[in-house]
Amino acid sequence: MTDSGGNVHIKISSEEYFTKEKSLILLGKGIVSEWILDSNTPTNTILFREALLEGIVTPEFLASLPFFLPGGQHVISISNDQHQKIKAIFKLMQDFEKEREVVMGITFSLLVYIKKLSEAEVLASKCHLSIKEQQVRKFRSLIAKHFRVEKQVRFYADKMNITPKYLGEFLLSETGKSVKCIINDFIFLEAKSLLKQTAMSVQEISLHLSFADSSYFSKAFKKYVGVTPLAYRKKQLHSEYWELPSQNEREIIIVTEGKYD
Repeated sequence: MTDSGGNVHIKISSEEYFTKEKSLILLGKGIVSEWILDSNTPTNTILFREALLEGIVTPEFLASLPFFLPGGQHVISISNDQHQKIKAIFKLMQDFEKEREVVMGITFSLLVYIKKLSEAEVLASKCHLSIKEQQVRKFRSLIAKHFRVEKQVRFYADKMNITPKYLGEFLLSETGKSVKCIINDFIFLEAKSLLKQTAMSVQEISLHLSFADSSYFSKAFKKYVGVTPLAYRKKQLHSEYWELPSQNEREIIIVTEGKYD
């Protein structure tokens, strides 16, 4: 959750968001993101594993939260009143952090409240989005679901029931980018995230992203990013980042004002 009075500039699955207003930024498992350097607003963050809610919610409930899914509404603007309510919930979670069952209940309640806010935001967006904007969003949603395996333009054109030529012309007109460029945005944003936040080898990352071999992946990465994967990882070693708690660590981490609690 961000405060007002600063800049928020974040790339989520190749789409960039800019805001100076109070907002929620919601990312589920597998959703790659990158904070741009000019972001300077204070933030309050909760990172949790699904295991935290085992026994209190079903997998279907989590799957019903569109803001955690590829192509969902990942950034939601909130009012001063909504901001204060959520901030109070964050404070409550801190106060009961060592009481797992209490935190489970508070987390569930928070998700239900955010789902309500998200549904209102999506409804408002649909009223303002043109047909073309809705098609662009549909395309980005498809890529978010399939880019790790499917990298061919025809696959996405077929999913949208249009020709590859028309899809290319449409996206170039609406976004200023080619289909391949948008697909590469997703691929290499995820690659950078994995290099920065995991210990996966270059070979493991190339397999994860369905490249034929690590040599081809490294060449493609350098062409897109400007440096080799290993050089990028070395450069990021001393950068600050937040990572979800691993299987053997805490199920939830609360971060206030950009610092781990």
